[in-house]
Amino acid sequence: MISTVKDLEEWQIGLKVITQNIDTSTPEGGLFFYMNAAFDQFQRKIIVENTQAGLKSARKNGRIRSRPTLMTDERIRAAQSMLKNPIGSFVPLWDLTRFGTFSVTERAGREGRNPATGVTMTIPAKKVVKFKPGKTLSDAAASVKKTNAAKSTKPKQTDKKK
Repeated sequence: MISTVKDLEEWQIGLKVITQNIDTSTPEGGLFFYMNAAFDQFQRKIIVENTQAGLKSARKNGRIRSRPTLMTDERIRAAQSMLKNPIGSFVPLWDLTRFGTFSVTERAGREGRNPATGVTMTIPAKKVVKFKPGKTLSDAAASVKKTNAAKSTKPKQTDKKK
């Protein structure tokens, strides 16, 4: 980001960040931008340093953990097959852990009606993507739905204005 702002300055273009009220075309705005950039860079280095120290300590204590592999051999072969033949080789099921499952199915041809003209027409068969949410996503959506339902309780109006 800093190099981009420096390039803009060389072309005599100021950067205005509307959400944070920063204008690099003014001396105060430039100072504020570079101070924020310096603090962000410092914070990133501290996070990296702490993460590396934590991993080193975990290895020292024999606790080496990593995320489970999502790309199994079967998925890698399926992806390679799709790269070789992207039109004809769809992965029948692709599961995104805790998010849901995508599948490709064939939708049969059917009769339809053009909404603008009202003329009956034949809609050809085609492949469509279907999605079934996983438990984690379903639970999250249900909790949001409950929260929104609780917030949207409106008091009943008993008196009508005439």
